[in-house]
Amino acid sequence: MKKGVVLVLSVAFVLSFVTLSFAASKKQTVTRVITTTTVMSQAQTEALAAAAVEKLNSQAWMIRLTPQNSPKAPAESDVLTFSGTSMSSRNLSEKGYSSSNFTPIVREDSSVMLETVQRLGEDKVAMWRVELVGDNIQGVLAMRTINGPASLYIFTSNMPSAAVAKPVSVVKPVSVAKPQAAEPQKK
Repeated sequence: MKKGVVLVLSVAFVLSFVTLSFAASKKQTVTRVITTTTVMSQAQTEALAAAAVEKLNSQAWMIRLTPQNSPKAPAESDVLTFSGTSMSSRNLSEKGYSSSNFTPIVREDSSVMLETVQRLGEDKVAMWRVELVGDNIQGVLAMRTINGPASLYIFTSNMPSAAVAKPVSVVKPVSVAKPQAAEPQKK
């Protein structure tokens, strides 16, 4: 019995030694992640906001509103129009909602977001959150009545093709009258 206990203890000692030596031979690599935050100057922020407003302006952005909390409801098409710092939705304007003003918000990653609320009377609101990412817009529309639940929609759109196309300058040929040679004067 003593031999059995000694044998088990010996095997356990050898196994623990082998395990410790194996663990010691493994190199552990510690990776250090360094993050930096870029802080934009006020001038850079204002320039990005102005560029975003210019990109949005005078464009008819076709969007597809996909319902989120009513899966059986069909998706709807709408058109968002931006003019200055005002936004309107064709569908909501037809229902009587007012256009609304927005202020562009420049994020740390240089993307631009805007939030705005369109109202219909005292009890109906449509809250928009629009993100401009490159030449696309995407976002969320929450429609709510004072006593009712919100209807949520997501949407996305590419920049209207008329805005993406570069203007082509057309040069019209101009006819130029050739100077006529002066006739000799008769005396």
